[in-house]
Amino acid sequence: MILVNDSIYISQSDHGATVHVKGRFNFKMHGKFWDACLSISNHSVEKIIIVDLSEAEYVDSSALGMLLLLRDRLLKENKEIHIVNSKQHIKEIFLSANFHQLFHISEENKYLSTAD
Repeated sequence: MILVNDSIYISQSDHGATVHVKGRFNFKMHGKFWDACLSISNHSVEKIIIVDLSEAEYVDSSALGMLLLLRDRLLKENKEIHIVNSKQHIKEIFLSANFHQLFHISEENKYLSTAD
């Protein structure tokens, strides 16, 4: 596990990297979230980057924007973003924003086995 700060950490598995977001996913996380995602994108040959929101309590419009920017960047690299483990109220926000049409959103991380 690589700790970026108290709200973001990265875990590795045989299938690639997962960015874990804790607490309030908002504009205050922008720099650290983006740095973590770019680090993974630049150093990973995997085609899927996972964003695990199991510890996220809140997302705001800037968080949605960060996910969209990440998606755009990954598409240019022929990579995908998978959003996993969102709480119900966050899933409802994603549904309202039609994120289910843009992202792979699932209940659990099927790549869960980690090799820290």
